Amino acid sequence: MLIDESRVIEIIKEHYQSIYSFCFSYLKCDADAKDVTQDVFILMMEKSEALNDENLKAWLFEVASRKIKVKFRELKKYTGCVCFDDDTCEIPDCVNDVYFFEKEDEIDDETILEKKEEILSRLKPKEQIMYDYVYVKKMHYSDIAEELGVTEKAVNVRAFRLRKKIKEMVKAAFLTLILLVLSL
Repeated sequence: MLIDESRVIEIIKEHYQSIYSFCFSYLKCDADAKDVTQDVFILMMEKSEALNDENLKAWLFEVASRKIKVKFRELKKYTGCVCFDDDTCEIPDCVNDVYFFEKEDEIDDETILEKKEEILSRLKPKEQIMYDYVYVKKMHYSDIAEELGVTEKAVNVRAFRLRKKIKEMVKAAFLTLILLVLSL
């Protein structure tokens, strides 16, 4: 059965959230995920007369997948990212996933170091110790567990929570700088 105009709105209501979630899971950016989702449904409306309702969900996900790849190619045109330094393990990745700069846009190293120190100073004492063990000394979780007198699983959970907290703090701290640089 081909899709008629009255069914298009029903399809959008039925599948919008799942297509958006799929896009967001890859792009990690609300605006990009919404853009790609919108592109998917625009294409569906353009091709609605030729589409079959039976395989529509699979078709929507296939189109979303292709449009995500296109979005990644667009984002690849941008290079550089905000990062603390070459040694930092996973902290720069969160910035790299979200914020891209054009080649001529740069934030100086001094500003980055200031932001790093500001973020690290806002950690609780126990979190600062964990940061030191994991990122500065690069200790194995088993060694950290022995040092702290806790289980390795507890260290794993604490390190995960610390990484998550730092990522959020990095996003918030650099958002202002990024918007400033991009507005120049």
